[in-house]
Amino acid sequence: MNQHPSLMQTSIQGLPRQSLDNQASDEAIRKTRLLYVFVCLYVLAQSYMIPIAAIGPSWAIWPTLADLAMIPLICLAILGFRDEDSANKYHIRFQKLLALMWCFGTMAYLYTIAFSMEREAFSYGFYFIFRFTEFCCLFWAVSRLPWTHSRIDRLRVIVDVVLLITCIGVIFTFLGIIPLGKLIAHLPQSKAVSGPWVAYLLKEQFPEDGRGVGMVGYNHAYGGVQIVALTAFRFSLARSRIGLASGFLILIAVVASFLTESRAGFAALVFFLGTQFVRNPKMLLACIPVALVGLIILDLRHEDMAATFQRQQTILSATEGDNLSGRQDIWKAYTGFMLERPSTFLIGAGLGASYPVTPNRSCHMTPLQYFFEMGILGLGAYALIVWTIVTLLFRFEEGAKPLLFAYLALLIASMTMETFWPIPYLSHFIGLCFLILSSAMYKFPRGDVQGGGGALNRDSGVSM
Repeated sequence: MNQHPSLMQTSIQGLPRQSLDNQASDEAIRKTRLLYVFVCLYVLAQSYMIPIAAIGPSWAIWPTLADLAMIPLICLAILGFRDEDSANKYHIRFQKLLALMWCFGTMAYLYTIAFSMEREAFSYGFYFIFRFTEFCCLFWAVSRLPWTHSRIDRLRVIVDVVLLITCIGVIFTFLGIIPLGKLIAHLPQSKAVSGPWVAYLLKEQFPEDGRGVGMVGYNHAYGGVQIVALTAFRFSLARSRIGLASGFLILIAVVASFLTESRAGFAALVFFLGTQFVRNPKMLLACIPVALVGLIILDLRHEDMAATFQRQQTILSATEGDNLSGRQDIWKAYTGFMLERPSTFLIGAGLGASYPVTPNRSCHMTPLQYFFEMGILGLGAYALIVWTIVTLLFRFEEGAKPLLFAYLALLIASMTMETFWPIPYLSHFIGLCFLILSSAMYKFPRGDVQGGGGALNRDSGVSM
């Protein structure tokens, strides 16, 4: 096959990149067209994560738009609407790590069933298994999807729309333009039934508690990390496109992240954008004009934002006890529990066991959460997954490496929250991260792996 020199890329870490053309066959693209449609719908659904109806045994698994998109997505892949050649050795390696984690999680849940007397532990342990199984299947399904330039272009537009809707939702709920109570008017208005979703009503009545949750969840942390992930995804899909549109999206992401009042999320976004500005200074030129307008707009409502400014300023002294929001006491409670029961260091306290320990019902630190509930085995599996993602993105991601630096930023944020643990208040965040990672791995060099895939196809006769 003759390859045009302009379509060839330089080698990465000694492995030659394949040409951008003719990597996915027309048959594979046709076969996976419907799968691609539901992948796009799943991404689009990330902009509205409030349950659409109170259906199911618990508020934690009430269906959302993301659930409605993910179920047929996985079913299509199972039924054969997939391309096995699109999955490379990196997909396979990561799937094995996920399977290992699933096994450890299942053993930890069996331990909970056998020895725990807490009903709440059963519920939250089941939630981990339920969601983690879904997300593993999602990663497997997306890894069987060939990516073309036209598919990437369409997805970039969808990510732009989702990021914009997410940020506008945060800003409008913060300003009271969208009443929080209206967003859950279709759900039961009882805490006994709706659980923490009633927080939407409370935040509307007591705005000093933070109204900038938007439409992605009842906890501001979800909005904060979601904005980071979507911004990084946008950068990875369109790194070379710098202009006023990019500057506007960056600005609105910063403003919305600030208004979520999630200190970890806002700090992660600032860290991530700092790495991108350093590696691509042209972005600053795109941001300056819209940033000036943004500063004027923010100043118009300075009094309304005084509490938010005061809260976000504590990022500069985050290690002080008063600024940890009681986390030091939470960490002390869980570590003390483990010291009193040395067996938990090896096998953990059981999946879901962290929730009855303190009123906060979780460790507020991702590594500690794995260690407490799944022991050294679970923590080791998590560390191996983290190491694999970081090393792969460091070796093979191109340009300013937006996904790598966003992941590092979120890892830092995970030291004060359960960022990478399936937990109800983060809903489908890990699913979104798995989708982003799976699509990124498709562009990694194939090495000795046989079959198609591995790069983007602009010249295929099939456009979608």
